[in-house]
This record gives sequence, C-alpha cells and structure tokens, in this order.
Amino acid sequence: MATAAAEKRRLLARLGEVDRQAASLDNLRQQIRDAVAEVSAEIAGSATGSDRRILDLLQMNLEELDRSILLMRNAVEAGREFVAQVPE
Repeated sequence: MATAAAEKRRLLARLGEVDRQAASLDNLRQQIRDAVAEVSAEIAGSATGSDRRILDLLQMNLEELDRSILLMRNAVEAGREFVAQVPE
C-alpha cells in the first residue's frame, strides 16, 4: 500500500509539472499574440502579400499552440481524476 501511495504522489507531482508547463506556454502564447497584434497594427496600411502570409502563418501556429495547451490541461485533469479513484 505504501508503494501505491508513493506512486500516486509521484504522478500528482508530474501532473503538477505538466500543469505549470501549460501555464507557462499560455503566458508565452499571450505574449506572442500581443506581439503579432502590435506588428499587424503597425503595418496595416503598408502590409505586403508576404507580410499577410507570415501573419496568417503565425495565427495558424498560435491556434495549434492553443489546441496543444488545451490537450495538456485536459490530460492533467483526466490524470488527477484517475489518481483520485485509485485506492492507496
């Protein structure tokens, strides 16, 4: 039984690490989103086709990052629910 309790603690610690990584990625995502918005506003009147393609690519990458962060958070939540059901 002590082994199960130790494994639960290790799993919860790892889930906490993943949760912190997701929060860090979320902060980074917001900084990138803010920078993209600022650049987009600065070049709005003079943006070339290439500029627009790059901004569109950045936006697609941000959307993919959003999905990845959501998957990480869902995995953490599912992991915590699983741990709660495992007897010690």
